[in-house]
Amino acid sequence: MQKRPDNLRPVDASGDQEGSTTLNWLAMLELAPINIMYADRRNIIQFVKRKSLETLLRSEKDLPVRVENVLR
Repeated sequence: MQKRPDNLRPVDASGDQEGSTTLNWLAMLELAPINIMYADRRNIIQFVKRKSLETLLRSEKDLPVRVENVLR
């Protein structure tokens, strides 16, 4: 796995408070036309896109855990 460059940072073009950067990122993730899940370094899932949950629900019978247990 490649290390992320230190100069790579989210950009807040709105000039608003720092919290808006997070909202911009979440909005961008939700609008992306792909399934997205994010896990931290401890392998704990921190974010699952709504569409990803719908996809997981359709495949739940093939998964080792129930979808409702993906995020605790």
